Amino acid sequence: MLSALLIRQFRNVSKLASVAGPNSDRIVNIKWSDGKTGEFPLIWLRDTSPDPSTYTISPAMTARNLTMMEFDVEQKAKKIWIDSDEDSLKIEWESGIKSTFSSEWLQIRNPSDEEARKRRRKVYLFPEETWGKEEIERKLKKFSHEDFMKNDRVVHDFLQAVCIDGIAVLKGAPKGVKGAVEDIGNRIGMIKRTHFGKFRFHWFFLIFSS
Repeated sequence: MLSALLIRQFRNVSKLASVAGPNSDRIVNIKWSDGKTGEFPLIWLRDTSPDPSTYTISPAMTARNLTMMEFDVEQKAKKIWIDSDEDSLKIEWESGIKSTFSSEWLQIRNPSDEEARKRRRKVYLFPEETWGKEEIERKLKKFSHEDFMKNDRVVHDFLQAVCIDGIAVLKGAPKGVKGAVEDIGNRIGMIKRTHFGKFRFHWFFLIFSS
């Protein structure tokens, strides 16, 4: 789901002006009234189509209905046009599916807009940092297990370190205590059960690993 912050930044989006394509590379070219342009892969538009047969979208959940087994990567668009009344791009596919993309939706995801890309990264992704032995020894972040279990800010900082550096260490966790590892997992979020039930604490039970 899109961040509310990212959506607010695009509240006053310009209107769709024209659409052309797809070209020989199966790219759809879109232009807005402020002069900005976007190059959208045709198959990406089909893959992300917010229609009921592709996705179930409700206040409670968003779920993908279209499986990769069924997905035809060579499918073509029968018709592509701009609906000026709705300020949206519409595509009718050869399969009969009809897709509607609002101007705001397209601008937020425009792969050709460097400004939009920076905004997405600011909301969703942390800056990448490469590392080696020296960097790990110098920058490896360590956190108290007790603080991690009691302080939400420590959980945030631990997860941020994992996102940026790829690794972080919890110190002082109880040894030989059944459920200690599971407690750490639950502190981060709901643990996904396997097809066979709960996680088992034996390294050789690979089918039970969550």
